[in-house]
Amino acid sequence: MSIHIAVDIGSSAVKMVAARVQPGGPVFCDEIYRFITPQRRTDNLLCWDLPLLLEQIKIGIGRAVAAFGPVDSIGFDSFGVDYVLLDEKGECCAPCISYRDKSHLAMAEISKTELCRLFAMTGGYFPIIGSIHRLRHQLRVSPLLHRRINSVLTLADYVAWCFSGRLCIERSGASTLLLLDTRNGTWSLPALAYAGLTIEQMPPLVDPGDVLGTLRPELAAQPGLAATLVVAPCSHDTGNITASCFRLSDEPQWFLSCGSWALYGIEHDRAQMGDDAFAAGLTNECAASHRVQTLYNLPGMWPVQRLKVELAPNEQDAVLIGRANQSTYRAAIDFSDEHLLSGDNFRYEVDQQCRRQCVPLPAGVDDYIRLALNSLCDGVARAAKALRSITGYPLTPLLLVGGGSRSDWLTQQLANFLQQPVARGAGDATSLGNLYYQLRGCYGTAFDFPPPAAVTLFQPSGAEAESFGLSRESFNER
Repeated sequence: MSIHIAVDIGSSAVKMVAARVQPGGPVFCDEIYRFITPQRRTDNLLCWDLPLLLEQIKIGIGRAVAAFGPVDSIGFDSFGVDYVLLDEKGECCAPCISYRDKSHLAMAEISKTELCRLFAMTGGYFPIIGSIHRLRHQLRVSPLLHRRINSVLTLADYVAWCFSGRLCIERSGASTLLLLDTRNGTWSLPALAYAGLTIEQMPPLVDPGDVLGTLRPELAAQPGLAATLVVAPCSHDTGNITASCFRLSDEPQWFLSCGSWALYGIEHDRAQMGDDAFAAGLTNECAASHRVQTLYNLPGMWPVQRLKVELAPNEQDAVLIGRANQSTYRAAIDFSDEHLLSGDNFRYEVDQQCRRQCVPLPAGVDDYIRLALNSLCDGVARAAKALRSITGYPLTPLLLVGGGSRSDWLTQQLANFLQQPVARGAGDATSLGNLYYQLRGCYGTAFDFPPPAAVTLFQPSGAEAESFGLSRESFNER
């Protein structure tokens, strides 16, 4: 039996899953460790606490060894857009600033013309939190920093570097930096120039399933880690999802990954880079096997999490969602607005957004949670309508994965808003995809997770969105 660890670094929490693989037999997965993604204030900036992150991951690895014995491989993925700057010694030369830091609100002033020009270079679209804009701003504010930068890495690729000693960046994660041309999976020289970087400052690209090497000597000396390989999954968490998805038809599979963020999209063989794609706010990201994920990126369960912290910190998520089901509140707002990005004074900012969009204020906790869930379903429905129009793919059942898939009520609401059947996939789809690429890298053969014995489709019942009287006519006003 072999042991493999998937480390999924989310913007809210880090989850570590161990897989026990028997040749020719089933795969058993166990969550071995979960911890809040550590943050700290540095120079009044909200940053990721990288040393603490690495120490916590080591604790999780130790727990896996204690429970199951020697580890055969480990792989790291994370959310996109945030980056780590390394000097020639491989040390951080600037803090790793969180995309939720308020300093990024300055990016809201970037013109549509400039965004359109960048979209034509890369196929990527993140108007406020996009790495390319933040890098350009950071290098202009700190011009001496440019001389110190030897490499730019995503968060997951930085962790892989710390564990393996191999300096490289996986293609899917690289594409979230908006510095990669998603049509061919190579660095975009015009985009790099816009950011203030050179091709020499970008590390070599690798693909999912590539073996990066063994652990650094000081780590390999620990019990159970002498022969552990570091294998690259998709370093952007969304890229791993389709590896664990079962297909519901012969057509390209629509999927919705519903975690802190909600990403609705499809994986296919070409980036969508027309004017209509830009106008709708669509983004493209590199996937495995030279494919592309065409996505809409929306706030997912994070507004629920923030409202819970402020209004009902001791309640369980399932209880809050259950009570929201009974709420008669029927409005929705745009939670992707820049005023709601940081999460500070969240209830106040939600109220302000309600006033801006001329919708009634929620009356209590249940209404606030219902507002967040209504807005998630409404945003996904509007995204789906635009994406289907642009790609031309037929309406087929949607596969819902991630934490949001654990709620029957939310799954049914999505079916109602989308007017599309919805099937639930794995809540741990990202970790399963991470493990898929590790097994492929370790054994050199394709590995498929068996589909479930039975799939329950949540059929749409009624046109829920029609009763809302929403203030936005089209999704692309966001």
